[in-house]
Amino acid sequence: MTMAYAYNTKEGRKELWESLMAYNVVCQLPWMILGDFNSVLTTEDRIGGYPVVWSEIEDFSELYCNMWFHRNVLPGSKINLE
Repeated sequence: MTMAYAYNTKEGRKELWESLMAYNVVCQLPWMILGDFNSVLTTEDRIGGYPVVWSEIEDFSELYCNMWFHRNVLPGSKINLE
């Protein structure tokens, strides 16, 4: 399990995204990440404030998609948590 707190700026978060992706590639065990990512995943996720623009969320969205596809388990696959 990993606890994360991302910077408030896009530039500050980039290092965290790169570190998480690098670990995701080599991690062979189930992995859970919890925390405050200071980013929304889609343009519909923000409530109030300024509208979301793609350039603001593209890095987090790319991280999420890359990590999901790397770890995605196909339906019917068996998972062994030993």
